[in-house]
Amino acid sequence: MAPQPGIFFLAAWGPQVGGGASDTYTADLTGYVKVDSPGVPHCVANEWIAHEIARQLRLPVPPGSLVDASTGPGGHRLGWVSLNFSPTAVRPAPADPTVVVGALPILAAQIVVFDLLICNFDRHRGNLAYRPTSRRLDLFDHSHALLGIQNDAGAHLRVVQDQFILNGIVGAGGRVNRHCLIDHLSSADQLLSAADYVLQRFSDCTLTDICDEAEAMGLITPGEHVALITCLRRRWTNLRQMLYDNHTEFRSIAVADWGLPIP
Repeated sequence: MAPQPGIFFLAAWGPQVGGGASDTYTADLTGYVKVDSPGVPHCVANEWIAHEIARQLRLPVPPGSLVDASTGPGGHRLGWVSLNFSPTAVRPAPADPTVVVGALPILAAQIVVFDLLICNFDRHRGNLAYRPTSRRLDLFDHSHALLGIQNDAGAHLRVVQDQFILNGIVGAGGRVNRHCLIDHLSSADQLLSAADYVLQRFSDCTLTDICDEAEAMGLITPGEHVALITCLRRRWTNLRQMLYDNHTEFRSIAVADWGLPIP
């Protein structure tokens, strides 16, 4: 059974809009706004790019948008807004990785491969939300992925482009987490199939388009564009090999399950 697709929540109904044949109303929605900060200088770029990649892969990220943040605190040029996926304003409880992998093993494997692709060294229980009754999983908070949290994003991308990332060992500085799902996955076939899924759904053309749009919107500089597209292309084409090379990091998968000899 597939997980429930995301359904989001209206904060308020407004008046009906006239002039159309269908019943159309104005409405207010709630969301969460992020802006760049000294500690996370590429937050907005990371969130937007990760969101675009995740949507291409049909992963359950809340819909989001770039917004004009100039009227908010600090007068930032751009912000990133993602829709509230909870029926209340209360932050959902951290997900239990054992429960998530047990209920949605294929999706869990796809999330691990997605995080491997985008150099996400900050996937922890607090940025996954799972509702067992509806089998709904929400995936959010990618501010530390891709360009990282250092001022020199180009240097960061060159350092991490061949690193496994998910084991909590990365030359990125700042907070680093061991991926919360990798110790609970139990099928090499599902992981390798997830890598094939990413390779099939995500093309080099799409990769290039996303990076080009990020530069055109001023989210990344021309130099960061070159480093980002080089890093993503390298990781995308080597996903299977990176899984094989780091197979011992998946502690619940027997070596024999990967097939011998390992390429």
